[in-house]
Amino acid sequence: MTPITAASAARLAPGMSARCAFIKRAAWANEGQTMLVAHGSGLSVWQGGFDARPDHVFATEAPMRAVAASSLGPLAATAGHDGQIRLWDTETWKRDQTMPFQPHKGAVSAVGFHPSRWVIASGDSYGNAMQIDLNSGRFMKLTGHSKEISRIAYSPDGALIATGSWDGTVRLFSATTGIHQHTLEHGAWVRWLAFNPGGSQVATACSDGVLRLWNCADGVLAHEAEAHAPGFDTLDYSPDGSVLTTGGRDGALRLWDAGTLALLGEREGAHQKPVLTLAFRPQGDFLISGGGDNWLHLWEIPAENAPDSD
Repeated sequence: MTPITAASAARLAPGMSARCAFIKRAAWANEGQTMLVAHGSGLSVWQGGFDARPDHVFATEAPMRAVAASSLGPLAATAGHDGQIRLWDTETWKRDQTMPFQPHKGAVSAVGFHPSRWVIASGDSYGNAMQIDLNSGRFMKLTGHSKEISRIAYSPDGALIATGSWDGTVRLFSATTGIHQHTLEHGAWVRWLAFNPGGSQVATACSDGVLRLWNCADGVLAHEAEAHAPGFDTLDYSPDGSVLTTGGRDGALRLWDAGTLALLGEREGAHQKPVLTLAFRPQGDFLISGGGDNWLHLWEIPAENAPDSD
């Protein structure tokens, strides 16, 4: 398959689609061989391919708000409206009961895995965020937010944790000490964020519709662009770091040069309702989008037609 890069982004086309009600977030697990979708009824799983029906559907006691997968091995975590973080073995699909304790009293709204340690970070509807060591049970609070945590993520090298919140800020913390490094002021609800693969910048999706790139070293705004007029909820970087894709409340997908924010391509009407989640496969050949229209779409770069022979 052709990878999705700055050179090929303009040719992005839809592939397979599947219905899934009350989609929240999607993530890839098992080195891109498994796709996970958290939704209002639980967790749906596609293994070894994507088609109209998932391989597994797991009902949970409360609606799921977020999902993440570890890059170290077969482990995923889901964040629940009931305040529970659930751990899953992504090979056997048994729930792993090794969560040391449940740290949140409100709905867990965000969860993420450290890239090189058995550690997770999570945030809740009250603005509380923390890091938890899954082996020792030790935890570290990440303070400063006054409203719901919409997203929590580690930098690729594991040195930083970024938290985005309804309070209109992103806060950067040391993942080692928990010490606050920078506050990135937005003035509107921050709905999503992602580090670029190099770890030098963090991109943010905001309710004001502006796409922003921030330097991690000093917290300075590097670039911004009007992305989606009604606001947008999600974005993701291609694995090679050349493309930044956004999904808007207007139902559109837009693909941007990750360095300059020059527009590379767009797909109006990708969804009939707001785009709620985007996730590139680690191999870079597929992009999954999920929308409020209860559809999941797999996007790819179609093979170019072979030249006519003489």
